[in-house]
Amino acid sequence: MATKKVKNAEVSYDVEEIYGYLAEGKKVYARVSWNGNPAKDELRRCWTDDDGNLKLGKGIDLSEDEVKSLMAMIDKKPKPVDFNAIFDSTAGISEKRKKGMTTVDGFVVLHRRDGTSVGH
Repeated sequence: MATKKVKNAEVSYDVEEIYGYLAEGKKVYARVSWNGNPAKDELRRCWTDDDGNLKLGKGIDLSEDEVKSLMAMIDKKPKPVDFNAIFDSTAGISEKRKKGMTTVDGFVVLHRRDGTSVGH
């Protein structure tokens, strides 16, 4: 149990579980109880005092539903395009063109035996 002075009042908090740290240890995602109330998941700024005790700063609490919603938003966030993977996947394209294969928009076009292309 630790205490913190807020606007000339003391509040107490108990860090029940630390899930992990962000920003090189400057933020913590943890389950915290304030003034004996039920614990909540929180994302807070943090630091350690001279004795190595974890101190909490400003932050927000998150309900379980809010955590799930945040995770869903992160999963939906567009991922950066890995152009190296795209270029690696076209290895040998020049040789295939030399052998008579054709490409459309960077993809090799397959031809049926009757000469018609597949998918175009």
